Amino acid sequence: IDMQNIFADPSSDWYTKDIETIVPKISQLVEKFSPSVVFTKFISAKDPKGAWQAYYQDWPKALVPPTDAIWDIIPELADAAGKVTGWNGEATTIDKTTFGKFGSEFATLLDFDDEVYLCGVSTDCCVIATAIGLIDQGYKTYIIEDACKGMDKESENAAVHTMSLFGPICEIVQTDQIL
Repeated sequence: IDMQNIFADPSSDWYTKDIETIVPKISQLVEKFSPSVVFTKFISAKDPKGAWQAYYQDWPKALVPPTDAIWDIIPELADAAGKVTGWNGEATTIDKTTFGKFGSEFATLLDFDDEVYLCGVSTDCCVIATAIGLIDQGYKTYIIEDACKGMDKESENAAVHTMSLFGPICEIVQTDQIL
């Protein structure tokens, strides 16, 4: 989920501290699960509606086109993102203007007996929002806790705890368990 420059750049307001520590784990997971891997990207809306207008008043630097480099997958994972073909055999990056990345594009890639493993940033925003969408639709969802990072440890732990309450549909696991 959302391993993008905007979250990896220490000068960004959206910097996720220690994001670099999860990159090796995510690389290993991509290798294990390829080609059934989906990268996601948060992008800003061209013309935000509703409460998103106030959101971007607080974060005007993020109100840039989807082609801006801030939205690119981080260089350490860009090659991997370009090579995965997902379930449908086509390059699979889901770009959404919402925190949660589950939606019709994601659903077309899944069968109800599929298990979904989530990792990335940020645990306390886009990961939890995506997990809840999957959980609500009945997909077995695993959160790979040590391959996720939150904006800070307290909110990361709170998000993991919240997702653990959705068991047995959602389970919290570690990279070593999956590998």
